[in-house]
Amino acid sequence: MRLFRGKSELKPFSSAEELVTKSIKSFGMIDEYFGQALADMKELGHLDLASKPGKSPGGYNYPLYESGAPFIFMNAVGTPRDLVTMMHEGGHAVHSFLSHGLEFSAFKSCPSEVAELASMSMELMSMKHWDEFYSIGRL
Repeated sequence: MRLFRGKSELKPFSSAEELVTKSIKSFGMIDEYFGQALADMKELGHLDLASKPGKSPGGYNYPLYESGAPFIFMNAVGTPRDLVTMMHEGGHAVHSFLSHGLEFSAFKSCPSEVAELASMSMELMSMKHWDEFYSIGRL
């Protein structure tokens, strides 16, 4: 069943670079530190977001405890789900940056309940800034 006949599919971004730029801006609107965290990851080359032939599916954030700057991997093709994945993994990344100063590496790893709180909260907090991704009229 088609609910929105004649309407085009939502496409929040058209390239990995656009996803990064808009994500940095959206995160920065929540908190300047959050936007800077993603900007630092971009500068370090710690964002592998574009879909490529032969690339493994999925998306994840990998904390790099020594440097404190995590790495995000995903296969973004411009879907709304890709936007949610970026916000989610970005939440993990901000959590990694914030926990870097902990004295012991063992303290930087946390149970999934804690890790998912950070990432799912970022999904929720970022939603009011998704107009960066969608050109929709205001009411």
